[in-house]
Amino acid sequence: MRRESGDTLVEVLIATAILGAAVVAGLGIMNFGFGVILNSIERTQVQASVNSQLSFIQYARDAYVRAERQGTQPGGPKVWSDIVTAANTTTTYSTNVCNASGGPDTNAGKKPFYIEIRDDASTPPQKITEYVPMTTFPAASAVPTAGNGLWVEAVRPAGTNYIDFYVKACWQPVAGSTNQESRSAMRLYVP
Repeated sequence: MRRESGDTLVEVLIATAILGAAVVAGLGIMNFGFGVILNSIERTQVQASVNSQLSFIQYARDAYVRAERQGTQPGGPKVWSDIVTAANTTTTYSTNVCNASGGPDTNAGKKPFYIEIRDDASTPPQKITEYVPMTTFPAASAVPTAGNGLWVEAVRPAGTNYIDFYVKACWQPVAGSTNQESRSAMRLYVP
């Protein structure tokens, strides 16, 4: 009787199946890790945009004070004057950011807006700050930008000398199926 040494077909198939399972598990873990990284990058970019809106609002208020409370000058003083005029006088505030369909949970009654920095028509162009009221509320399919999935709501309760600003963002993440949202608040006193 002759004896052959070596692996049988069954042993080779089992080894291949184990190797395949290990490779698939490794790729799954890597894919999950990349998703976490992408979501972290998106959230960081959104928070930077939210912070920039808050900074623009503070700048507008400070420019208004420096202009000796003259809200007619273009740029910051006019922006602050527009914000104070349009601030919602309700005492209730909605904590919702995304609605059921994935879009921003706001409407014209909440008087949402955003602050935009753009070049004026002078030579050389100067950066000016502009108050932009929102009339449409598009959902952001990627990282939200001002007016596209990112907005500000200003609430000034009646009889108070402050305005609460709520900056909200709603977007569909690249690596995920549930809507992501971000919100931040700031209180500024009206000079």
